[in-house]
Amino acid sequence: MARKRTGILAEGKRVFVRVYSEDFVSTFKNAVPSGSLVETLALRHDPQVARFKEQLEGWYAETGRDAQKLLLQPLRSRQDEEFYQAFFSLALQRYVARSGWRSTFRPYEDGPPTFRITGGNPAVEFDMEV
Repeated sequence: MARKRTGILAEGKRVFVRVYSEDFVSTFKNAVPSGSLVETLALRHDPQVARFKEQLEGWYAETGRDAQKLLLQPLRSRQDEEFYQAFFSLALQRYVARSGWRSTFRPYEDGPPTFRITGGNPAVEFDMEV
């Protein structure tokens, strides 16, 4: 079942939120242009931008619920620095997973959000701050 207006897709009991939902994109239609990357993602429809946006949506969907809660607003931020921090968190998490390691996002502990990285042979465990 899809509810395009809210950007929420329901599949069984799990709920997925789209970063660039129709509701969010519509906030840019009459706004004063800022030139931010998020504005570009929201308003442009050429194939390269559409692929990049879908890649971000896929990475976001693969991350844990706690990480999604923390990353949604920065991925929608009109401040490029905030967007980049969230983008690189997703990119690093993706890289770690594709390298055969496991990561656990720990956003609510003291200090900046971190990933607990585990894996390797011999086993290794460390925190990565983004």
